[in-house]
Amino acid sequence: MSEYAKKITKNLAWEAFDQMKPLLQKGRVDEALDVLRRLNIGPKTIYGENGRAFCKLIIDYADDETGALKAAYLELMSALLDAGVDVDRQDKYSQTLLNEALDRGDLAICRLLLDRGASTEITNEYGETPLFDALRWFDARKNSPKARNAPQILEAVVLAGADVDRPLVDHREADDAEPHRWGSARRLTTRQYIESLPEDDLRRRAFFAALEKRDAAKKTSKN
Repeated sequence: MSEYAKKITKNLAWEAFDQMKPLLQKGRVDEALDVLRRLNIGPKTIYGENGRAFCKLIIDYADDETGALKAAYLELMSALLDAGVDVDRQDKYSQTLLNEALDRGDLAICRLLLDRGASTEITNEYGETPLFDALRWFDARKNSPKARNAPQILEAVVLAGADVDRPLVDHREADDAEPHRWGSARRLTTRQYIESLPEDDLRRRAFFAALEKRDAAKKTSKN
């Protein structure tokens, strides 16, 4: 795609979203989807410059929203995924929609993406796994109001099948990963990092509780 075409696509995405926002605020998701149809924006053309997904705009705008408006954003995201948007599409930094939702600590969108099959194993350009995103974000912002979502997000990613014994920063994927990102913990697996936390840490409790749930579900499915 030419640079001109990329800009047209990106501008069209922003134009569409500006028209959709007031409809979403009123919970009129079907009418918001009609905006896309009217502008002839389908699942093959809703991506902006440098692979930025139209769904990323939803994640940006849905951040910190609650109640009916949050539900409208979630419904819109779900509808776009139904229409054929690739849940694991990566941008120029190899970030997926799940990475973006984890970066924002958005529990509702993380759960939606995981329920829709978002991969827990795709790494970004630094070899960082989604579990790394979850743990690093909340560790770095432990005083943020969103930190209360840390245990639930960690549980959701683990229950979705994430490999907890894989390095948080997988050097098999990125040998040139930046050495300063998150200090020495980047060399640990998720299990090793969690085991290094105090026993009363909510993330530690959530992690092992999630593993127990996952193991129990596996045993049930075998029987």
